[in-house]
Amino acid sequence: MSNAKSYTTYNRHGQAVKVTIPTGADDRATRDREEREIPDERNARYILATVYARLLVEAASGRLDLNALACDELAARGLDPRTGDWVGFDKARALADEAKAQLGA
Repeated sequence: MSNAKSYTTYNRHGQAVKVTIPTGADDRATRDREEREIPDERNARYILATVYARLLVEAASGRLDLNALACDELAARGLDPRTGDWVGFDKARALADEAKAQLGA
């Protein structure tokens, strides 16, 4: 896949999970092919498809900080919010707080 980056992260149980994020495509045919190659549950284009519309409105209007929520979720999994590496829950919480402070959250 030419226009995608793959990362390994860890779920709540400490199991490695490969995630592929599209980074753009040169043309519609390439985008369509890439979307078929990435399972929906790992395709960033579909990540918000099942989110309640009111939450999307709150995020789109800036009243809900998705970056801060992502930092908190990674900390809850014990993962470094910058790399996705397992660092343990206490260290992850400290790193998430630091990342949110840098974001202004």
